Parts: sequence; structure tokens; C-alpha cells
Amino acid sequence: MKIFLFCLFVASAVFLSANPNILVTGYWDPTGQMIAPFSTDPDLNPNGWIGENWEDYGYDVYSFFPEPGTYQGDFEVDYQNTSADFWEITAELQPIAIISFGAGNGPWEIECNARNLTNWYNDYVLPYQPTPNPPDSTAPVNFVRHSTLPVHEIEEVVDNETSINAWVDANGNPGAFLCEYLAYHGMWYQSIHADSGDEAPCLAAGFIHVNNSLPLEECEDAAKHTIRTVLQYLNGFTGISGIVGYNGSPESGTVSLAGNNIFFQTVANNSNGFYSLPLVPSGDYSLNCVKDNEYFTISEISVSPENNVFDIELEPAELLAEINWHNEQNDIYQIEYEHTLDALIRFHRETSSTAIIGEINFPAPSDYEISDLTVLIYESGYEADEPDDIIYEKEVTGYEAGEMITHYPEFPVTIDSDKDYWVGYRIHTTDGNVGYYDNGPIIEENGAWLKDGGWFTLEERAGIDANWMIDCKVYDHFGTYNDDNNIPSAPAVSIRNYPNPFVISQADRNKCLKIAFSVPKAGKTEINVYNVKGQKVASLLNKNIRRGDGEVIWNLSESSKAVASGIYFCRIKQGAAQAVSKLLLIK
Repeated sequence: MKIFLFCLFVASAVFLSANPNILVTGYWDPTGQMIAPFSTDPDLNPNGWIGENWEDYGYDVYSFFPEPGTYQGDFEVDYQNTSADFWEITAELQPIAIISFGAGNGPWEIECNARNLTNWYNDYVLPYQPTPNPPDSTAPVNFVRHSTLPVHEIEEVVDNETSINAWVDANGNPGAFLCEYLAYHGMWYQSIHADSGDEAPCLAAGFIHVNNSLPLEECEDAAKHTIRTVLQYLNGFTGISGIVGYNGSPESGTVSLAGNNIFFQTVANNSNGFYSLPLVPSGDYSLNCVKDNEYFTISEISVSPENNVFDIELEPAELLAEINWHNEQNDIYQIEYEHTLDALIRFHRETSSTAIIGEINFPAPSDYEISDLTVLIYESGYEADEPDDIIYEKEVTGYEAGEMITHYPEFPVTIDSDKDYWVGYRIHTTDGNVGYYDNGPIIEENGAWLKDGGWFTLEERAGIDANWMIDCKVYDHFGTYNDDNNIPSAPAVSIRNYPNPFVISQADRNKCLKIAFSVPKAGKTEINVYNVKGQKVASLLNKNIRRGDGEVIWNLSESSKAVASGIYFCRIKQGAAQAVSKLLLIK
């Protein structure tokens, strides 16, 4: 029987430069040997560490693994110290990405999942099960975490550039032994630090099984291709920023970005309309903005480090339809016990691709103090028996029984002509009140649905031939965005901050950041620094200057707001021209 084990070598965890760090782990042949060049331990890597600013990508790569060929030590086939060592190393390293390798079927099996198990394969030293068990007390047993590595890009590169067959295991798991125990830790760490506004964000983590019969030289090559692909993926991350405006003036609004299993939301500043969103991978997204129930915009954008400034111009939305199946209010449907139910109406609309659900109205069944109320929108196939997925939900607070609730979705919910939509609320009721209904008769298939275990009409569930007092409004949204690469009327300006990342030690709190800029003409110029919430933390320039190149200094000790580690945006603006530079600050 092959024995799989994991060991982290802690004694030589000396981190040698200020670049963001990549953590690479391995165990059992050949995964330890293939990542040995990235170890700082001279016994494990006598040829010397190659990980500093590896291949000039701007990242330091560190590997940890037990001594190949012997596996003698404190942790041989023993779960007991794996978790403690992992957290000790990540606390010091604060990796921006984690790539874990382990021996398995392979040949280069890129795992997508890892489970929070309580029942593992025994190791060979008492106690046989790991500590802690389950590893994650913050999640339910058997909870599944997912890889955030660029799995398909790794598959393609290893397939094309090596002789090894790489494949993505989208539905399986790493096997209920030390491999999965470690894989879960990496994915869990990443989820904790997934927010790019985190003091030390971790943007990617995952696990790869490698077949132990593969030649070491080929494994070394595939490992480097894998690491290289992850670094290229990280360098494609970028923050997004811009100005929200209406009729040529700055405007506040709720800005959201969706796509690639990512959703971020922020509120544009009231005074200058500036917004910023955290780091996201390059790719195609939907950029949305909502201002109350009056102005909407939605645009498809392509994001990259070279294309990350999007100004949004809001325009009024046109009311297309009021979805209203009810007549006058009659009574309230009650049950005799505390319960949680969904009350919904259903509609289908043949409409333009720019139609959205912009407003939802219903009377509150109970007082806020004795109930929980959440606005819901489900989506289903056309004429489906029941809805598929919740596509919008938002808790409502501060209401009284009978009060009319008017809710404006925080982002535009676009209507697809091939879908049905189920709109209403979920209520957890302690007084038995579920929802108000009208005088009837029920509008078949549309007027009153209940989710109570299964899906029922109000007539089927309670014998009430009536419709819920729920309605919604459908708008046709307008609005545009300006891609910063396509604004021909604005002269080009540029800005660059250095060094980047900017590192401040405890003993050097007065270190200053230099920001270089270039403007094509004389005029009033502003340079401000914003955090990921869009809050201005420093004003570095606000005056008329000559055309040409210049430089300003950001002294962090003099900033108006406390400056923590994280992502910042340096923005230069001269008339209609603007540019934004991203900065990673590390303390």
C-alpha cells in the first residue's frame, strides 16, 4: 500500500523580500522533489532558492515538503501537526496564492473540490484521525470548498507544453486522506482572505494530484508551468473604478459587478461620484448601477489591467409594465404555528433585452419585532412547474404589520424572454401571519404561490380562491459607460506609483511613496488616493500645473485617514481626462 503523507518544514521559513508570496506544498514522490528549487532549506535544496521574484513576475515562491525518500520526522504518516503547521506558515507568509500538490492517480489531476470531513482514512500513528476533526469548525460537516486556481488554464498549458496529460476533476474530491485534509486548508484559507481589501488577500488556492510513476524531469517542468500560469492569472487581476454621473454632474449610486462567479457592490461617493471595486480577474463582466428607482444602467464590459476605468452615465428608466394580479385587499392568510414560507406571484414577459425588475410592493404581514422578512426573486424556465434558483434576495427591516413595503432591488434584475419570474418574499412568522390576499378569483398559475416544503397555489394549500397583494414594476433601463481606452475627446494623462507593492516596516513608518504622472497640457489637475470602499484617504495635488511630467509624494503618516495594508487607487484628473493606478500596500 502506498502511504501518502504531508509535512511542512518550518525551521527554514525565512521570507527574503517584500514581493507578494506564493505558497507551494508537496509530499510523497515526486511532488516534493519537483518543487524543491523553491525551498529555502539548504538540506532539501542544496542548489539554492530560485523563488525570489521568480521569472520577474513580481512574486516570491516558497515550497514546503518533507525530506524526499525518507519521510522520517515528527509528522510521518501523521495528521496531528499538519493543521498547526499550515496556520503557522500562512500566518508568516501571508500568501497571495496557494498551490498544493500530492501523489495520486493523476497524471496531472486538477481537483476542484475539498470536503470538511469527520471520517478520514486512518494514518499509521496513534491517534489515527486528524486533529482538529473536522478541520473547519466554522462550516458544517461535509461542507465543500472549491478551488480558485485557474484550473482550465493550467490544464491547457500542461497539456500543450508538456507530455503529461492534465485534466480537471470538476465533480470528484481529493480522497479523504492527507491530500484532501491539506487541500481543504488551502481553499479555506483563501475563502477567509478572498476580499482584495483584506490586509493580506489570498486570490487563488487549489490542489493537484500527480502520478508517482511520472519522470521527475517532466514533473518539474509541469510544476513550473503550473506556477507560471497562476502568476500570469494573478497579474491579470485589476481593480475597477470610475465616475458615476447624471446630466454631466457627479452622482451617487449603487454600483455592482457580476460575472465569473464574482459579485461585488459599492456605493459611489455623493460629492464626486467616484467608485471603486476590489481586485477581480481579467474577463467579461456585467457592470450595473442603480439610483433609487429613477435611474438604471447595465453594460457588458471587458476588464483587464489595461482597461479598468469605466465612467457611468445614468439616464431615466422607462416604465414598461406594472405586474399586478390582485384587486382590492380582503383578508390575511394565517397559520396556527411558527413557520417559514415563501409567498410569490409569477409572471412572464416578452420584452427587450434591457427590461429589468425595478420595484416590488406588498403589505407587511407582521411587525418587524416578531417576524423576519426577505424580498425574493426566483427564476424558472418558461411555464415550468416550479422555480429553479433564487436570483435576488434582500432582508427588509423596520416595518409594521399592514405597512406597504416598496423595495427597489440593489442591482438591476434583467428579464429574459425565455424565463418566468417569481416575485415576493420569505417570511418567518411567530404570529402565524403569512400574507394579505384580495377578493379573487385567483389568476391561474400566476396570482398566489406558496413554498411550504413543496410548491402550491394558495387555493391548493388553503382553499382560498384569491391572489397575493404583491405587485412589481418592469422598467426599460438605459445608460452608458465610457471605456477609458475609448474617450477620443480627452487628452491622455498617465499616473504610476512606485515601488509597487509598497512595503512599510514597523521601524520605518514615515517612508514615502512616489507617484509619477504626465499631463499633455497645462491646467488644473487633481491627484487623490482612494481605498477599495471609494473613500478618499489622501489629496496629493489640486492646482494648476504646467504640461509635462511630474511627481508627487504620498507621506502615509500625514494621511487624513488611517492607512492599513491593502489595495488603493491613485487617480489623476485633468478636465475630462483621467487615469487610475492600482497600489498594493503591505505593512
